[in-house]
Amino acid sequence: MRVCHFISSAPEGHYFKSIVPGLLEKGCDVLIAQLSPGQRPLWLEKYPEVLFTSLGSKGNGTLPLACFRLARFLKANAVEIVHTHLFDAGLVASLAKYLYGRPKYVYMRHHTSVVRILGSSFHVRLDRWMAERADHLVTVSHNAKDYMQSVDRISSPIDVVYLGFDFERYAPDRDSRDAVRNEFGFGDNDLVIGYVGNFAPGKGHEQLILAYEEILKTHPEARLFLIGTGR
Repeated sequence: MRVCHFISSAPEGHYFKSIVPGLLEKGCDVLIAQLSPGQRPLWLEKYPEVLFTSLGSKGNGTLPLACFRLARFLKANAVEIVHTHLFDAGLVASLAKYLYGRPKYVYMRHHTSVVRILGSSFHVRLDRWMAERADHLVTVSHNAKDYMQSVDRISSPIDVVYLGFDFERYAPDRDSRDAVRNEFGFGDNDLVIGYVGNFAPGKGHEQLILAYEEILKTHPEARLFLIGTGR
């Protein structure tokens, strides 16, 4: 089976670094396509059998060309399943399916309301159209599934596929805990609320800060620790 993961941005992070070897172990041929400009990620050097391509799209005006490029890439490599990640990649793949109808199109929703927060009513309708058009619709939690059904009114069947990670990598370690707390000035009894994510609109930082203000009323020892890049 030939599976292509298609993402709007660079395929970095533990998700792709975990799913690629897992698919290879299952005997799948793995391809990765990136909508935005970019080079083959360094971590893929461990997997020379994985084919990578960038469609070089630099904005909404180049999305139609990206549709043709993706359709050509899928056809040339006899892809059977294209699994999309993020809004723009989902849109390009759903349109490319008109040009090359063979692959099963899997639309993955990584979130609940990001499209509603950042986009217009048109984007919300377009997101619903992509979901309804998909051959298979998946999301990352039951909460996201409930939101899609109750708020977005998506009638298609939705499967929940959790984002897996290495539990041993994140196992509690007292020494590491103490070292980090000392480095950032947290007391041993402080209630530290950590959030790791890019500082970008739609990630919920503003809502978290408002919630933190309420938490301080009953837990004055609480500390908020934000980790990420961007501004």
